Amino acid sequence: MKVYLNPSFDKPDKGDGGIRRVVEAQRKYLPEFGVEFVDTPGEADVANCHATSFVDHDTLVLSLHGLYWAEYDWPKWYLQVNESLIKSMKSAKAVTAPSEWVANAVRAGC
Repeated sequence: MKVYLNPSFDKPDKGDGGIRRVVEAQRKYLPEFGVEFVDTPGEADVANCHATSFVDHDTLVLSLHGLYWAEYDWPKWYLQVNESLIKSMKSAKAVTAPSEWVANAVRAGC
């Protein structure tokens, strides 16, 4: 199976957050299960996007790392991030979460 993974984290950066760790683990372990990573969505059987790194693909898998909690008074851009994530969830064929805690929070609607 050919998979386009976004973001790619193919260059050093200051970030060491959860999304980067998940992407690095995917790149390390998924080839053991027949996954071949490709450079563009057009080459891929499946596009796997994390958080707000949306790409338009017929077989989109969204790896959702959470939403901003609704009961807080967030600045407007936080709400725009949530709107983007919800749009991606609606477009995706499947949505994954890195933990049961995140999955339950998303199911509950944050």
